[in-house]
Amino acid sequence: MKERIHWIDVIKGILILLVVFHHTPFNVKGDFPLWGYKWWNTFIIGFFMPAFFVVTGYCTNFNSSFKSFFLKNIKTILLPSFCLYYFNHWIQDFKLYFLEDADWLTWSHFLSPGIGTYIKDGGYYWFLSALFFAKIVFYGVRLFTSKQIYQLTVLLLLMFVGVICANLHCVANYFFWQQALILSFFLPIGIFLRSYQKFIDKYGGYLSCVYLFSICFFIIWDWKIPSLTRTIDISFNNIPLFIVFSLSGTVTIWWVSQKLRKCSILEYWGKNTIVIYAFNFSVLGLISSILYSIYIPNNLLAHNCLFGLVLVISLAVLTSLAYLFNTNYLRYLLGKF
Repeated sequence: MKERIHWIDVIKGILILLVVFHHTPFNVKGDFPLWGYKWWNTFIIGFFMPAFFVVTGYCTNFNSSFKSFFLKNIKTILLPSFCLYYFNHWIQDFKLYFLEDADWLTWSHFLSPGIGTYIKDGGYYWFLSALFFAKIVFYGVRLFTSKQIYQLTVLLLLMFVGVICANLHCVANYFFWQQALILSFFLPIGIFLRSYQKFIDKYGGYLSCVYLFSICFFIIWDWKIPSLTRTIDISFNNIPLFIVFSLSGTVTIWWVSQKLRKCSILEYWGKNTIVIYAFNFSVLGLISSILYSIYIPNNLLAHNCLFGLVLVISLAVLTSLAYLFNTNYLRYLLGKF
């Protein structure tokens, strides 16, 4: 068994923490603003999902046979995507049953969804669907040409196709294929960074400062950062800006993680990103609903304290779920045979 690279798990741990932080306000109710959230979210929104694809490119072996590559990604991406989707619905049903008016819930509802519902919903987890198809796309591009500059050119063209289709709304974004086309560009960047690790070690700090100052400039002038999550907020004209912010933000996190080298909790989250990603939104919603059923904040300070409490408790629950799904039999649901 290959030894894990500590700082890669640290990167993934930081990124999944940013995902949870980004999702928290969607689940925290109330009429009061969250201190600094607009600033923090602006700092991270432009890069934290593309960064996952850069790290995936760094860690993935694209030299295996297509059959082996395809089956491995079904096992490690699509299988967990379906299985965790199933359990995720139980958490949402629990919230509805105990905290809201849900007399309509029946046993048959608890036993759903099945494969048909999963396919009808287009995979449900946009990131996992996009990751699977982006890896298949890049594998195909590598068969077409072995030169990295040509690979990047083809993938850049596919990014333009994805952005144009997303803006025109001309084709249904089934299984998030548009995100897959856009983000496949970042997979070879991870491979590229393997050869230029010393460059990041030497200049990563300077590049991080450039990124932070650029983001501050955009915040001051109230300019919008092009971003990609479940929704695609990128126009044809700002694709270059999206690429620049995605890569410079990724280098920043890359550099920070190498300075940290080791951090047990971040590494644990990094090893279990798929569980934390799959459950974070439903857990945040459940914890928020429970806390708001106990206490409704009536001032700014109380609201922000409750926000912090939702975040901390949710991270603890997500960490426990990660531990649970790594036990003897449940780990098979994550493709860990």
